[in-house]
Amino acid sequence: MHNHSVSAARTISCLSKIRRAMPVSIFNIYLTEQETLSFYSARKNRIKVAAENGQTLSLPWEVFKPYVTKNGISGRFAVYFNSDGKFMRLQQL
Repeated sequence: MHNHSVSAARTISCLSKIRRAMPVSIFNIYLTEQETLSFYSARKNRIKVAAENGQTLSLPWEVFKPYVTKNGISGRFAVYFNSDGKFMRLQQL
């Protein structure tokens, strides 16, 4: 008979370690209302930002939509990547 609670606990522990090891880049962004509107008009579909580590990131406009206000987008963000360097998620700090 298998003890599923121990197995589940080990799985959760492993997932936690993976999340902590996920590469992350931190950056600040400020886009005015007008700059933000240019993304809605489909003239642009990616946002380039300079991360604190000096890396230039090109992120899809779609990931920023939840953070848009009537004044545009502003704040400090963390972008997480998987071990292959693929985008995983964006989080406002």
